[in-house]
Amino acid sequence: MITIAQFQNCFHACFGATTVKAPRRLAIALSGGVDSMCLAYLLSQYKQVYEPSLELHSITIDHGYRSDSEIEAQKVAQVVQNWGILPSVSRLKYSCNPAKISNFEEVARTMRYAEFERFCRGNNIEGLLVAHNLDDQIETFIQRLRQNSSIFGLAGLKRATTLPVATNEPNERPIPLFRPLLQFPKSELISTCIANKIQWFEDSTNQDANLTERNFWRSELKKPDDESVINRDQFLQTFSEVETVVNELRKKVKALKLHVFGTEECEYARNGTLSFQIQYSVLSNLSAMVFSRFLFQILHPISASRDYHWMYAKLERHAVPRIMKHFVVSQNRVALRLTYLNILWNIERIEDTLHFHFERQPIPQNEYAHISTSINPDGKSTLFDNRFWIRLKIATKNKVSVEPYDPKRHKKIIRQAFPELKKFSNLSKSLKSTPIVIAQDIMAVPVLDKVKANIPADVEVQLKANLFTNS
Repeated sequence: MITIAQFQNCFHACFGATTVKAPRRLAIALSGGVDSMCLAYLLSQYKQVYEPSLELHSITIDHGYRSDSEIEAQKVAQVVQNWGILPSVSRLKYSCNPAKISNFEEVARTMRYAEFERFCRGNNIEGLLVAHNLDDQIETFIQRLRQNSSIFGLAGLKRATTLPVATNEPNERPIPLFRPLLQFPKSELISTCIANKIQWFEDSTNQDANLTERNFWRSELKKPDDESVINRDQFLQTFSEVETVVNELRKKVKALKLHVFGTEECEYARNGTLSFQIQYSVLSNLSAMVFSRFLFQILHPISASRDYHWMYAKLERHAVPRIMKHFVVSQNRVALRLTYLNILWNIERIEDTLHFHFERQPIPQNEYAHISTSINPDGKSTLFDNRFWIRLKIATKNKVSVEPYDPKRHKKIIRQAFPELKKFSNLSKSLKSTPIVIAQDIMAVPVLDKVKANIPADVEVQLKANLFTNS
């Protein structure tokens, strides 16, 4: 059984692993199962004993997968309301019957986290708590192992992280996500609920070993070791060893950032490019995993890829080995050009230094129209090409759009609109694929801070936030 003192220690440990202050307004992702009901109970007791001013909310997602799910969600809300928690229930709407969605687990997770984000923003929630426990950690490890995940994927769930969804505004901070029960096996959560006479609600879909792969492994974990294909102790030992290795790799990635940039954060050019240098002697002694993770942590803001979080393996298994083979193994001094993560890589060795330059990969002519988008002139930000946040404020009745710079279409009229740019010899290179604001004709070139003199408009542009800087 988990005591309030034990919970207090784990709860406080969550905040020691993040840069945010201990939140005053928290929400619990409440499914109604034994895990989340245990978390809700422990939090309510923690509030009563240690922090009466703490404001607790709960958000229950009704997937509509079962006929009785709506009634059950309301019962869950009533239970936690009696504990001083402010409940809320959200029903998700799918494009078809959830039972007919082949990748239901993935789709449901995406929609669930999007709803969590909406709820937290709308209620000024400073942190979301989820009831992942040690059994979830093992299930995640097994699934990722079977999916041929990298060692960073095998490191599993973190005690403190952020909600894995993109922000809706450029300066919005991601919602902190905490897992205070991660060190406890599910059996202790069950015993805590039984000892305190806490009601929970079993979701029959979680018990169906044929519904999802995770359900299958969950059923195996419930069996005694001599009957299961899983040996819990061996997996925990292996997982602990993986964590140790990953922590060492992350320290080396951090050291490499400090060596290259002088800080843990790198600076990106206004036009969405990134350049840096690494001594050949340093690169030749780097492990592929360290250099791959270094690149993964810095390239996200300039990548147009919408699946960036899945792309790390491409770096470790393809891109970095090609770089090492070209410059280290073959001692090649010819420049190397690669395309990964929707980014064009230009790498050149000059004497004993490797020069790296990254920019958006060239846009095919048939994709320009797809990337172009209309923009609201009332000052609301728009994400362009999944790279640049653009904010435009202007009084106009004309349609305003944003297009990626195309020298064939834009070079001449930009120089007509901004005569001072006629002497800019590298105009097309500097503006390649960057946003151009158009209202009948060229109105603004945001990355150069250029707005037509006769147009009273306020235009701002900035790269999207890096969601993977500490991954």
